[in-house]
Amino acid sequence: GLTKYFGAKILVSDDTYNQIAHPEEYRFRSLGKIKLKGKTKALTIYECLDGDPPAVRAEKLHQLTNFNHAMKYFKDGDFDSARNFFGEILKINPEDQSVVYFQRRSEEYLASDQSKTWQGVEVMVDK
Repeated sequence: GLTKYFGAKILVSDDTYNQIAHPEEYRFRSLGKIKLKGKTKALTIYECLDGDPPAVRAEKLHQLTNFNHAMKYFKDGDFDSARNFFGEILKINPEDQSVVYFQRRSEEYLASDQSKTWQGVEVMVDK
């Protein structure tokens, strides 16, 4: 499923996230809006960092502010700035597969000039 694209141990949709009684007891980061193959409704997905080993989780949390800035640029279609922010994160944490994914997608969008038609939703073409 989606976990392989983002290299995440645990992913939850916004519906699931909103049903968690005490989300503050867990550590999440938003991976933005996606539309699954064959679906019409986009949904926000979150990576639950609590599934990562402690050292990996600590590094992701340390970079969370930069990650959120990069994701805002990505969502807004500023793929050049997103790519640069993701690149800075990868210099510190090259094993963060979600960052690898979004940096690659930023480069692909820049190369294909899709930023002009970008609507803030990552469309997943494979299951």
